[in-house]
Amino acid sequence: MSEEQGRRRGRRGPWLNWMLLGTALLAAVILAVLAYRDDEAEVATEREDVPEITPTALAALPGGVEETALTVQGGEFAVDELVLQEGEPTELDVVNSDGVPYRLRIGDLVTPTPIDANGVTVVKFTTPVASTYEGQLLAAEGDDVLDTLRVVIRSPGGVAS
Repeated sequence: MSEEQGRRRGRRGPWLNWMLLGTALLAAVILAVLAYRDDEAEVATEREDVPEITPTALAALPGGVEETALTVQGGEFAVDELVLQEGEPTELDVVNSDGVPYRLRIGDLVTPTPIDANGVTVVKFTTPVASTYEGQLLAAEGDDVLDTLRVVIRSPGGVAS
């Protein structure tokens, strides 16, 4: 090998070493970023437990309809609060396990609606903008309020107040 070839070779050697070192550093940075993003993804994907719904029941629902149940037992609501999403057509299945008929009123959303004894009554309405209403269980006759519950309409991803 000539002296000229040796000099060229010597020049290429350090340049190639720096290129390899730079590539290795770049690969390490990329791997660190990917590992960091994986950690973030694990935190971001935590979700609330959502009750399962069968494919048959899901197919029976029209798109965009919120369906929920409200139980009446012993002349009282089984819950103190009902949370619904704003701007959604809603089907409220009122399950009355008493042998007595009642009526349901929810602020100005639901006018006094008869609730069948020992059965399920479907009450349909569309929720307005986020707000809070008072739900009332009324006697079948007259305006006697037997029980109340808080009905919270919240925006998607909103927090109930």
